[in-house]
Amino acid sequence: MEPEANAMPMRGELPPIPARAAKARREESSLLAALSNQELQCIAIFCAIGLLVELNALLHISDLGANLVGLMFQ
Repeated sequence: MEPEANAMPMRGELPPIPARAAKARREESSLLAALSNQELQCIAIFCAIGLLVELNALLHISDLGANLVGLMFQ
């Protein structure tokens, strides 16, 4: 008795494992839900603006570090 031709899948034709595929979908949907949260987006934008303002101040104010140390130890 010979095995059927379709009994053994060819390389690259393996069916997806249902548990692994379902887990990947859940992780993707939870990541998408977290990134689409408006509060998270507002916090991220606020932090990015603060970082840009800080970098602008560091680049435009000469000796900012020395001035801050002088203020701290007066």
